[in-house]
Amino acid sequence: MIIIPESKIQQEIVTDFNNNYCLKRHSPRLIIYSIPNGIPIPLPPKERARALDLLKKTGSLNGASDLIIQGVNGRVINVEVKSDTKQSPDQVKFQERVECLGGVYLLVYSLLDFQLKIEPYLKWLKNENN
Repeated sequence: MIIIPESKIQQEIVTDFNNNYCLKRHSPRLIIYSIPNGIPIPLPPKERARALDLLKKTGSLNGASDLIIQGVNGRVINVEVKSDTKQSPDQVKFQERVECLGGVYLLVYSLLDFQLKIEPYLKWLKNENN
C-alpha cells in the first residue's frame, strides 16, 4: 500500500477547491486557506523553540485544523487532513470545541474523501436554498 503524505493530500484539496469555488468567475467566491501548525523547515533546537514560542504567542493553537473554508455569511468549515494516521489528542480536543460551538469539522483522508464530505455543505457555504 502506498501512503500519500498529508502535505500532498492537502495540496490536492486546496488546488481542487480553488479551481472549483474560489476563482474570480465563481459567485460567490469562496475562500480556502491553511493554518500553519508547525515549522516545515529544519531548525537547530534553540531556533526551533524560539520559532514555536513566537507562533504560540501570536495565536497558534495546538490541534487547530489544517484548512479553513470560508463561505457566505461567515460560514466556516474546519478541515483536518490525514493520510493513514489518527488525530492527536489536541486535534480531537479542537474538533470537540468546534462542534460544541456548532461548527463544522471534517476529517479527510484523500481528495476524493474531501470531495464527498464537502458536497453536502456546498449549498450551505454559498447560502443557496437556505
